[in-house]
Amino acid sequence: MESYVPLGYNSLWNTLLQKEKAHIERQLQLIKNTWNLKGVTLVADGWIDPQRKPLINFMAV
Repeated sequence: MESYVPLGYNSLWNTLLQKEKAHIERQLQLIKNTWNLKGVTLVADGWIDPQRKPLINFMAV
């Protein structure tokens, strides 16, 4: 595919990535809207990477 030219950084960042972020936020809002009715629990998990930097994940389940 010699004629294929991939999208540049600006096209990816300003168009595709922003659209995908908005799409995911809309889907997430549907789930968040159920929290008052069904409840939600926050959980955390952590680890240290090879450079000894901590990483903590917080999740709503």
